Amino acid sequence: MAELKIALVGSAPASLRLAPYQDPEWQIWGCSPGLFGYASRVTEWYELHLWEPGQPWFSPEYCQWLKNLPTRGVKLWTGAPVGDLPGSEVFPFDEIQAEFDPHDWFCSSTVYWMMARAIKMGATKIGFWGIDMAAGEEYEMQRAGLHFLSYIARARGIEVGIPMESDLFTPRFRYGQHEWSHSFRKWRARRAELDGRVMEADRMSRAKADEATFLRGAIDDVNYMHSTWVHRNSFLGPELVPKVLQAPVDTSGVGWLSSTLDSTGAPWDVVRDGDPRLTLAALSSYGLKVDGTPKAKPGRKRARKGR
Repeated sequence: MAELKIALVGSAPASLRLAPYQDPEWQIWGCSPGLFGYASRVTEWYELHLWEPGQPWFSPEYCQWLKNLPTRGVKLWTGAPVGDLPGSEVFPFDEIQAEFDPHDWFCSSTVYWMMARAIKMGATKIGFWGIDMAAGEEYEMQRAGLHFLSYIARARGIEVGIPMESDLFTPRFRYGQHEWSHSFRKWRARRAELDGRVMEADRMSRAKADEATFLRGAIDDVNYMHSTWVHRNSFLGPELVPKVLQAPVDTSGVGWLSSTLDSTGAPWDVVRDGDPRLTLAALSSYGLKVDGTPKAKPGRKRARKGR
């Protein structure tokens, strides 16, 4: 009796290129839009999902490739009749389930249907390439269906295998018992360390985000000041003197003041145009009022009052 070798091929990148495309002894059964660009030869193709051209997973190239399969002698299975795919056939779900899973406990992936059909056809060898089902909750649930069918296949004398690049049949965590193991304790410690680092990174990220928000506000304030301060000159000190301080000072009768004046009769502090006129600061420093008359001396008055 001739062997019936069936390769079930998915799109997991670690091993999809390793499938026996060039070995005519193997039938190549494929699925997934992620595989069609790599599969140089296929015998059957399974596209059981709702037919939705235009969705990201149904690219125009993939849809056209599917349409061409029946013309190349490839059996194309769909989940329901698809008018856009002439020559395709609806997969016999009920027939498969009546034999393998009448309670619908394990039919959780396209590969499950592929493997069940391979067993029903009398395969002698079933190999998996590009199929890990190792990431996320969805694949975690789907693995159980393939493990269940693998028990059935072995019970019927069918050889089941995977390449070294796949972890489809790696044993799972044994609930309860393996919590006492070295590997579990190491995993838990490493996970706690990484969780702590993530929390610290998140805290620093929030702090940096707050700092960035503050700096954006500062930039807005600087832009406001730039647009509001229309004068571009430097303002480093007063250049003009109030008019009330620009009146000439009458120094007649104030002989002691002459020692503080230069040859023009002006004190050292003058206005910027060189006019010999006293400023308020100069008058105050010489004990004069704004009109040039001597200020009263409070100290002497208080002394007389004390007598």
